[in-house]
Amino acid sequence: MSPSQISSKDDVIFKTKQLGMAMANYYRGCPNYRRCYVVQPVKNVQSGGAEGAIKDVIGVPIRLESITVKSGQVIDSLKFTYTATDGKTRTRGPWGGQGGYPGNNEICLGPREYVMEVSGTIGEYEGQIVVRSLMFVTSNNCTYGPYGDQMNQNVTPFRSFGGKVVGFHGRCGEYLNSIGTYTL
Repeated sequence: MSPSQISSKDDVIFKTKQLGMAMANYYRGCPNYRRCYVVQPVKNVQSGGAEGAIKDVIGVPIRLESITVKSGQVIDSLKFTYTATDGKTRTRGPWGGQGGYPGNNEICLGPREYVMEVSGTIGEYEGQIVVRSLMFVTSNNCTYGPYGDQMNQNVTPFRSFGGKVVGFHGRCGEYLNSIGTYTL
């Protein structure tokens, strides 16, 4: 579909959801189409151990909608919902086990809010390297967490920032073993 084939505002909205906002600018008749491009998220390096199954997103994420963390002494599991470039909302997870303290550990992001920093600690637990704690900072200057145990002395801190976090990848088994981010 080229700009000349767009017949209505509904076509633009459909293409926006299908291809992402940057590509929709082209379909709206961007004055310099060579500058209009689809923004691809950057897959950042994981922090954590090499144990557990590899976990990743489906499709190309463009917006993080919510995050759910289950934790106790470590991060037991991570679940998140995101919107992909095809306009579909997808949920991944929970990545990890069934443990963790009961309670509402869900972060629901507002329509213009995004996660701009993910930090935490990595350490050994029950003979494996796992994510010991997590904390999220949003564009509205809200801090969520820390989830898990930050008081353990034998941990390595990590921090991921430098863009809008739109998804996660990592490894998990009984616990969340490692975590990485997708950023725009």
